[in-house]
Amino acid sequence: MGRVIAIDPNHKNLGYGVGTDGVATEILNPWFLKILDRRIDEVKSLRDRCPRKSVRVVRKDGSEAWLPSRRWRKLNEQLEELWRVRREQTKVYLRTVANRLYREYDGVFVGDYAPHGGGISRGMRRAMNHQSLIGRFKETLAWVAARSGKVYGEWDEDGSTRTCHACHYNVPGGIPPEVREWTCPECGTYHIRDENSSINGLEQVLKNLEVPGSGRLGDKIVVRTRRAWRFDGLGIAEVPGAVGGRVRDHAAGRQEIKCGA
Repeated sequence: MGRVIAIDPNHKNLGYGVGTDGVATEILNPWFLKILDRRIDEVKSLRDRCPRKSVRVVRKDGSEAWLPSRRWRKLNEQLEELWRVRREQTKVYLRTVANRLYREYDGVFVGDYAPHGGGISRGMRRAMNHQSLIGRFKETLAWVAARSGKVYGEWDEDGSTRTCHACHYNVPGGIPPEVREWTCPECGTYHIRDENSSINGLEQVLKNLEVPGSGRLGDKIVVRTRRAWRFDGLGIAEVPGAVGGRVRDHAAGRQEIKCGA
């Protein structure tokens, strides 16, 4: 197998991956979904305020039935069309990202992400996640991999965020979701949260596959280039040196958050 990438999926972005080529890639969430979701909420709110049973109809046998108002039917048609557009645009977005990944890599491995909390079991959360954008992204990757003769797989995310990839120190109690950058209290290595998790995932994948990587220095994975992918409706627009959708200089002027031991 040639180049491999391990992706850490989450809801801040669709995913953040690090490849054996030394390139870190942030896959930004589709901007158009927020616009569509706002419009869907507006139309649904208007529709739900209309009487659901408004027009009385008497059948030939004398029985009665109630039909929705004309306004309710019109708004419901608009809502169904918005959902259709959302489904189609999401499909195009996911297939575009998946095909781009498999043009650059022979193997794509995604963390087995499952949301936390909510008062429900881990199994139920995982089942719900399969229906989310991340779940559909995994399905799309598996489909493109099978079609193109490439490899798709998943890796165990347990502890990947709070474990320093440099010295393997495990931060007690984990790292709060709002902390996006942190410094290892053991070895002093500065981490971008998602990048650190992806590197841990890539090390796990390479260990299981026994695949050497060109982005490795000795037994460590080295990130040489950072970029962000933004879907523009026609394809992927690449932002070099970007993290979180904005160009940054990690060598100067950064605010580091230290996690106490």
